[in-house]
Amino acid sequence: MDLYDKLSNLPENNFLSEFGKSFLEAWKMYGDCQAVILMVVEDVIYNICDQRQHEFKFRELNPQVKFIRRTLTEIYKTGKLNEKKELVV
Repeated sequence: MDLYDKLSNLPENNFLSEFGKSFLEAWKMYGDCQAVILMVVEDVIYNICDQRQHEFKFRELNPQVKFIRRTLTEIYKTGKLNEKKELVV
């Protein structure tokens, strides 16, 4: 079954790039170059490939932005709010 000729009928999908750009724009608007992008993940991860694609896209678009992954359990155990109510992990 040759479906390659159907590829030209598919609309362009730039979701990953646009998603990454929106997070990086939010990071820029936050205004603190020491801020990180935090991905909150499950203790048992079933969709790590999707998560890693996002992480790689963030790093491709702006390698200076630090990206971290933490579980809710890790955040509960080690996360603290500072005096400005910012999460420190």
